[in-house]
Amino acid sequence: MQHPARVLLLVTLLAAPPALAAGPEYRATVTPTEARFVFPVGEKETWHWDLTDTSDNQREYAWTVGVETGGESYDVGFTLFKFHGAKPDRGTLSQLLNAGQTNLWVVKDDGGTVVEGRVEAEARDDSVIVVIRDKNVLDRLFSRKPAAVKFEARTPEGGRSTQEVKVAYPEK
Repeated sequence: MQHPARVLLLVTLLAAPPALAAGPEYRATVTPTEARFVFPVGEKETWHWDLTDTSDNQREYAWTVGVETGGESYDVGFTLFKFHGAKPDRGTLSQLLNAGQTNLWVVKDDGGTVVEGRVEAEARDDSVIVVIRDKNVLDRLFSRKPAAVKFEARTPEGGRSTQEVKVAYPEK
């Protein structure tokens, strides 16, 4: 005999609109030609940076991915530092990304060293996407196929958050 509560629950779940079923999520996908790391940032019409509350030379925004491979630690992604004397600015997410920089660096106990290689950051709807197409960088970071990476997001209003994300390696 079916339990009425279970049937009602199943009908309710099946009838739920798709928007409630799944929201934006962190994603890490690496193919032989490209790595894509998706950071959900939420819908926001206007972004503000170089805020008066931010100290000079302080990192104000960051969407970076930490990769552990071959006994080394790497960070790759986008950062925006408030430069000395910068005036407050605002605009779209794309404009915010254009105001900052993308880098790849080896992380050491005493700091980090920038590694040569091309990294991009794109604004897409309610997400920041860090993209690597540079073959040398892809080989350096993902030839050993690390199972997971660590996403870090830093914003003035949200502070710092981290999330471990499994890497998908679809054949392409």
